[in-house]
Amino acid sequence: MERAAVQELRYIASELDRLGDRKGMIIVLTCWSHFLTYPVGVYIQRLHHIREAVALLLERSPETKILIKTANTGYRFDHGSDWLSLQLDTLMRAMFSKLPVTILDVWQMTICHREPENLHPPKVIIKNEILRVVVLVVLAGVVHANWTGVVWVLMVDTNKGGGSASSPCPAPPLASFLTGCQELERCEPECTDPATGNQHLRVTDPLGLSSLPGCVSCVYPRSSSSEKFIFNILWREYFTVVDNHPVALATTSTPTFPVTTPQSAEHIELMKMIEWPLAPTNVNLKLSTHPKTCEYFIINPYATYVVGESLELLIIAKDHKGQTKKYGGDFLHVKLYSSSMKAGVSGSVEDNHNGSYTARFIFQWPGETKISISLMHSSEAIAILHEKRDSRPDKVFFKGYFEKNGTHEVVECNFELPGQDVCEYYDQHNGEKWVCQRPKVLPCDSYRDHSSGGNRKILSKHEQPFFSMSLIDQEIRSSLGPLNILPQKNVTNSSHTVCFCNPSGFYYQDVWKSLICSNEPFDDHIRAANCLAGKMVYMFGDSTLRQWWEYLVDFIPALKEINLHVTHNPGPLLATDAEFNYLVQWRAHQKPLRMGPVAVHDLHYIASELDRLGNRKGMIIVLTCWSHFLTYPVGLYIRRLHYIREAVARLLERSPETKILIKSANTGYRFDHGSDWLSLQLDTLMRAMFSKLPVTILDVWQMTICHREPENIHPPKVIIKNEVDLMLSFICP
Repeated sequence: MERAAVQELRYIASELDRLGDRKGMIIVLTCWSHFLTYPVGVYIQRLHHIREAVALLLERSPETKILIKTANTGYRFDHGSDWLSLQLDTLMRAMFSKLPVTILDVWQMTICHREPENLHPPKVIIKNEILRVVVLVVLAGVVHANWTGVVWVLMVDTNKGGGSASSPCPAPPLASFLTGCQELERCEPECTDPATGNQHLRVTDPLGLSSLPGCVSCVYPRSSSSEKFIFNILWREYFTVVDNHPVALATTSTPTFPVTTPQSAEHIELMKMIEWPLAPTNVNLKLSTHPKTCEYFIINPYATYVVGESLELLIIAKDHKGQTKKYGGDFLHVKLYSSSMKAGVSGSVEDNHNGSYTARFIFQWPGETKISISLMHSSEAIAILHEKRDSRPDKVFFKGYFEKNGTHEVVECNFELPGQDVCEYYDQHNGEKWVCQRPKVLPCDSYRDHSSGGNRKILSKHEQPFFSMSLIDQEIRSSLGPLNILPQKNVTNSSHTVCFCNPSGFYYQDVWKSLICSNEPFDDHIRAANCLAGKMVYMFGDSTLRQWWEYLVDFIPALKEINLHVTHNPGPLLATDAEFNYLVQWRAHQKPLRMGPVAVHDLHYIASELDRLGNRKGMIIVLTCWSHFLTYPVGLYIRRLHYIREAVARLLERSPETKILIKSANTGYRFDHGSDWLSLQLDTLMRAMFSKLPVTILDVWQMTICHREPENIHPPKVIIKNEVDLMLSFICP
């Protein structure tokens, strides 16, 4: 074959190991021609691993059809011979004889045809070979099949046309798809489905290629325009099974924490970056910060302000009794906004470590401007969050679903389960392990599905009041009225792509105006499709990135979702646009993942996914990874990012034209054990760890913190549109 990127070459067994239990899955494989010149032991070893992978797949997905194509005759190249092919073909048939698979005997189909024998047979023979597979797939109503690492999507629009005008009935669909299909040109009268009233064609099977009777009735729905098959390769699965879990048969969970990364000096520096002034422990609730007693003032107020000028505020933190606090550590959100102009911009906060804070803003639009200062968490609550993050990684737990031979068990899983008898699954490529309680009956290798489990109550009676709804995410009142900003100065955009700029942009009329690049709104779906034309966009991350995929599919009519027969939320999800020739894929990252249930084989490490990608023109990578790590010690997150970063660096080395876009964290995390403060900590780490690579950070933190809509981990469509528009602006500057 021609020169190919080594990342694109994969073992069939590894590809099979990546497949979960999906409805309508058809596996077609062959493996022989490139092994003719080697000792047969090499071939037997390869087939052994494929056979074991097939057996495991059938165990977890018993409805899957496995079709194995035999060898062809016609091998006439140097060092080749049909005798060598026959030797390997005999071995293959014997090794798979005890598995419920179908052997497609194309050996006899190539040896006896009137055309000269050729390793790559002419179309008339290929048609008959494919017919064996197509008939099985179509008659089973399958619209999705995995062909040894390639997903083929069979799109059926069997309408009128294809037969001659004088023909008593149209040519059968298979005949119109497979040119020259003389054997199937017989047709029978139309029939009507009594259940639906839809008209169908009768298709005969005179060669007996399927396991069904010779005449198969009511196969295809009829409509009025055209009759055709579209049989396109739409995408290739790029994901290796380096993370298929080796099983330790007998082990007790050992502590994973603390984690030492491969760059320990960097680890220490990173920890310094997220240091936070923590409140004393065991503080009485009445001495903690209360939003109703806090106040703020304008520092050096002016009679008028103009666009481009700055504003400084002094925020005074006070306790429940109205006494000014003597230490900092409170977590605040600050912004300027205008409801009438649908405008908003975030500000920065400096902790003065004495109970006061300085907030700074830059005016971005003329007209009415209001100030919003919110206490998200008191410093005392932050101290509790900090302690629980490190001491109670079990606060969130997961379920592992084990299944074998009709027996089912559900157990608890997590990064670690100290002291418990566990099944341990270790991924050497990513340096991580995952453990599940050992099932009472089933073996460790029967681990099938993963899902979120629940949350544990970990706060003491003393700690719970600090997280009362009246104390968190509360706006601090002020007597200051709206400011009227004059339109005198213009703000100049820069072309830098480093998103540490504060502010990185602002909203005006619900449109994000970036201050770091010349972003443009993509209000026309044709313009968005033109931007993506010819590209492959791979999204890896969590549900906040899945919203981008969902928005694009909803926004661009020609971008059609391909049904991969998986649960929507955990995915994977794929959409293609045949008109503009591009695809957009989203895939969830590896555990921890509070979704599901999802097949463990469908969860892959981002680093492993990136390592499978070669040098391809028009490749766009969009990443995010943070929300499912909030409740764990940050060492785990640093380690995960370290491997992702190394994979990004390797990808850029072999594919320097690839664009890497990293979506920052969102604000709006309001679930149990979550907090925007925890999100900010991880977001700070992510920006620092990728600061030396030629990647683009898409700062959606500020896009979610300053909008007029209430903050939400899954923002409304108006925000998602602006986030996607920002992404498209970097893809098509």
